[in-house]
Amino acid sequence: MCSNYTFPGKCVPMIEKPSTKKILADSMLELSRTVTINKITVDMIVKNCGYSRKTFYNHFLDKYDLAYWIFETNSNRIIAQYSENCTWGEILGKIYRFMYENGNLFGVSWDPKDLKLATDRVINYCDEYYRRRLIALHGDQALNDEIQFLLKFNNYGASHMVMDWVNRKWKQTPEELGLFIADAMPARLAELLDL
Repeated sequence: MCSNYTFPGKCVPMIEKPSTKKILADSMLELSRTVTINKITVDMIVKNCGYSRKTFYNHFLDKYDLAYWIFETNSNRIIAQYSENCTWGEILGKIYRFMYENGNLFGVSWDPKDLKLATDRVINYCDEYYRRRLIALHGDQALNDEIQFLLKFNNYGASHMVMDWVNRKWKQTPEELGLFIADAMPARLAELLDL
């Protein structure tokens, strides 16, 4: 039996309509090819995709919230897509490559206050990802005081190193940075995370 749309005599796969968030994200990514985030406005984003400001604010607090959503969504996609065949350092390199290729959105032209908020959100993203992974592998008991300290230490340091790399245009490639960050993870934490 066909679980998609049935055209007379044929099973035709349904094409999923992109979500409003995805359309707004694509609009911002398109604009960021030629304009830095500090110059992009909500009006520009909605005009580019034919939505209203009300629609934008129904989904995001501001343009930085949208930029973070783009980061989180693409990081989740990269982790899911490559977790079977790549090392953790290679996966991080792919995430950093996405950030590098979309440099007008990630860090270079951010207001310092907004950059600090973004860094805090990235730290929280890392913390949440690693906590979920630890619990899935070892149960709630894995989050003892030692491991929580190692998580905070690792996530704070790694996130700040990445933001420094973005802002200072360090010489490492995204792939090299991914390997450096993965290799710098405390051994006990890496072992428990099976990375």
